[in-house]
Amino acid sequence: MLEEDEVKELHARAWQGAGLFALLAIIISFTLIKNHLVCFTRPSEQTPLVRILLMVPLYTFVSQGGIL
Repeated sequence: MLEEDEVKELHARAWQGAGLFALLAIIISFTLIKNHLVCFTRPSEQTPLVRILLMVPLYTFVSQGGIL
């Protein structure tokens, strides 16, 4: 059985790890969105891609809130 201090430490590490990967996902997603918008040559194909890529930051914020 874990002690209270160990549980708090594990919770803090979970926040740090999740935060790191969430930040990485957001950076990659916004980079891809920017690249698609700069080279917007096929709107019928790129518009759905940009919409899908916008789901990544939204999902990361929701999942971060779920760790609370």
